Amino acid sequence: MKKQLPKPEYWQDFEDLCKNLWGQLWDIPLKIKKNGRIGQSQDGVDIYGVPKGEIDFWGIQCKGKDSYTNAQLTEKEIDVEVGRAKKFKPKLAVFIIATTSNKDAKIEEYIRLLNVKHLQNDLFEVLLFSWEDIVDEILKRKIVLDYYLNAVNYNQDHGFSMSINGVENSDLILSPKYYRGTITDKIEQPPRYNPRSTSGGVLNLMVDGFSSSANKTMLNCCLLNFELTNSGNCVIEDWKFIIDFGYGFVYVDIINSGWKKDLTYHFKSSVNVDNLKVIFCDEKPLIQKDIRIFQIWVTPLEQNYDTNLTWKLLARDFSIDGTIKIISAPSYEEKNLINEVKYNYEIKGPRKYTKPMISYVK
Repeated sequence: MKKQLPKPEYWQDFEDLCKNLWGQLWDIPLKIKKNGRIGQSQDGVDIYGVPKGEIDFWGIQCKGKDSYTNAQLTEKEIDVEVGRAKKFKPKLAVFIIATTSNKDAKIEEYIRLLNVKHLQNDLFEVLLFSWEDIVDEILKRKIVLDYYLNAVNYNQDHGFSMSINGVENSDLILSPKYYRGTITDKIEQPPRYNPRSTSGGVLNLMVDGFSSSANKTMLNCCLLNFELTNSGNCVIEDWKFIIDFGYGFVYVDIINSGWKKDLTYHFKSSVNVDNLKVIFCDEKPLIQKDIRIFQIWVTPLEQNYDTNLTWKLLARDFSIDGTIKIISAPSYEEKNLINEVKYNYEIKGPRKYTKPMISYVK
């Protein structure tokens, strides 16, 4: 099976490749030259030299084409470059058009017919090297192949970034919310108060915080919005993302996952709550500039402290890890409560309490 090589992404890389390749083809690696610099008139010639055994100059025009749109070399482009090459001094014996375009029978025929006219008018010979022709020559020369593969690998950089609640390179501050104050017992008086009433600060310790009749959110839980981004120019394949919360949390759980813009997409995921570790595996590749988003609920300890969240991405031919410092800074709302009891023996002395704030949703 014939080996394929990726096309250069930038025209400068293609020009460097051509100089390297034809330096070997002409056996003049130290004498082949680029023509001038960017912005100067080049008379249709990007690279020139006198091949070993020849006495006249040969020139090369490098025509990079966009592989994503399958752009092809046109007859008009050939006429323009050939016309410019006629002004090159000294006179050329051979003019080569090297292109990343794929082979095209009609263009090759046009070159042959053009050469008939040139031979009749004592003009230079025109040669066309399409990408397949260039690959054939590269594969015959290990020194050029090694050079090009190294150049391709250098330019194809992996990149990955991870942010939590928009934080990537700074500390993440979590602020779990609590009530705190003093609980005082008193004998229950009719009429009975609604345990959820906000008036009077009355608390029924047997009901408040344990009711299942309404959806509620414990505000000492903090929502972490994770955003994973492929910031490089290579596809990330066969990957999994590992989050280790270390210490400082009493609860970790994933609530949903998906693409941005509300497109549903589910990770294969496992959650190790005992070790406060979350592992995501994804069968679909993370293409360039693509994003994955998911959310995790965590409950920090009820105290001021710092801890480190560590993460790691493992993928085919690529891995990266990082750390985000998490600062837990609980916030408190002072609220003294009255606990109604039926009997005098249930009355205890005033006592301090701390309870998570609760948000009820009807």
